[in-house]
Amino acid sequence: MANGLAGIMMAAVGVFHEAAGLLIYRAPLAEMLGAGLVNTVLPNLDPAHHGRQAAFWFLVAGPVLVMLGALATWAERRAGTLPRWLGWSLLVLTIIGTATFPNSAFWALFVPAFILIRDSRRTGAAL
Repeated sequence: MANGLAGIMMAAVGVFHEAAGLLIYRAPLAEMLGAGLVNTVLPNLDPAHHGRQAAFWFLVAGPVLVMLGALATWAERRAGTLPRWLGWSLLVLTIIGTATFPNSAFWALFVPAFILIRDSRRTGAAL
């Protein structure tokens, strides 16, 4: 029976990512809130706005991981397995992320990627 462990782990990484982002980027977030939040992340090259841009993208990644993890858990519990491509795609993304940004938490996604690949092999899931 599928337990959705990989999805739960992805969602947990997303929650951790969001909590860390709120802590790390508290100053730019306070600036954005103080400026009314609307239109406070501007697509320009002004270094004064880089903190806001980094905060925005950092905090967008957390909910995306939570949603992907929740969807993976839901689908696995219903179908019994997930497609093999999901594990391999997550693995490739994690390798690229870790190689380009080694001082990040990308490494935490290796475990759910390997679980997805292992579980799809056990059940003979299609590519």
